[in-house]
Amino acid sequence: MANKKRFLTFFLNTENVHLTKDVGMVPYILHKYYGYESALACYKNGDYPHLENEVNGLKIVFVKKVFDNPLLDGLYFILRNYRKYDILMCFHYAKNSLIWLNIFKWLKRKRGITYLKLDTGDGIMTTRIFKGKSGWMYKRIIKKIDIISVETKKIFAYLNKNWPRKVEYIPNGFYDYESREKLDFLRKENIILTVGRIGTHQKDTETLCKAFKKFAIKNKEWKLVIAGPIESDFLNYIKDEIEPFDFLKERIIFTGNIMDRNILRTYYAKAKIFTLTSRAESFGLVYLEAMENGCYIVSTDITPAFDITNNEEYGRLFPIGDFNKLAAIWEDVINADTLLETKCQLIKDFAYDNFYWPIILKKLDTLIQEKYIIH
Repeated sequence: MANKKRFLTFFLNTENVHLTKDVGMVPYILHKYYGYESALACYKNGDYPHLENEVNGLKIVFVKKVFDNPLLDGLYFILRNYRKYDILMCFHYAKNSLIWLNIFKWLKRKRGITYLKLDTGDGIMTTRIFKGKSGWMYKRIIKKIDIISVETKKIFAYLNKNWPRKVEYIPNGFYDYESREKLDFLRKENIILTVGRIGTHQKDTETLCKAFKKFAIKNKEWKLVIAGPIESDFLNYIKDEIEPFDFLKERIIFTGNIMDRNILRTYYAKAKIFTLTSRAESFGLVYLEAMENGCYIVSTDITPAFDITNNEEYGRLFPIGDFNKLAAIWEDVINADTLLETKCQLIKDFAYDNFYWPIILKKLDTLIQEKYIIH
């Protein structure tokens, strides 16, 4: 094998925004810190300006729509290019990913390493993957994959108890381009922030607004900043449930979609509390962006939130849809003397210790090195 390990991330739906998420950051960090020759294969889905700055050094190769079928297009690409790569990474426990990884492994024989990043939520714990007539086949398929990882500790424990092979714990992370600074809590304002696709069923923005409406009556010095693209259906909710109330005017701020990451960082930097009312998340990278800036986390009690808050050491959790409980938690948090100030730097330090990409991916590099020795 070549001295410089050739790593390919395979995610056909990659858009520019994915380059600063795990899709782009895993190969980029492996390239920058661990000496890999990294590339990302996808359809051409627009322009990719992040290649120039955010992930400079990461190569992108475009998969042609020869058959206009993702599975077949992917197979065609692998058959023509497998010799150029040593490691293939795919996402999700999905038919296409399993087939691509196994074909790559078969073509490379012992000279290739395969990695499946599950990027999954709780649903995988209730899916009957290894039951029924095809169960034996799936067992055989996943056993052939060299490395499989999952992002949350609860699912990690479940899979290692119930799957017929070992699964690794490798969470998602964030990266600051080596610009870490000590926080100044005095620069923060009385702002509760959320970031995401506003108005989707998954994000449950209605619960967020209902809670703030209750909270805002008494706590007049606080604002709610809602950052992200707004679903058209949610505009009616804003018109009917927010705009008619004078005490909410200029206190619930909708920023719309923010394309400039530096502008988004200023919102994180100003906020004291970050809140996510999601019904489900596989991980939620916005948690880490908030923690990097010392924001206290208040979230629904979804699986990743327990890891993010270190079991509520750095935040508080509430039941999905319970806006009364959310309002009460905000009330408790802002009235808990110096809680927000005391936790601010500790939250940032915890994020760096546990979710910083260069640290996280040391484990993946070690696993790959071990496979190289075995092979």
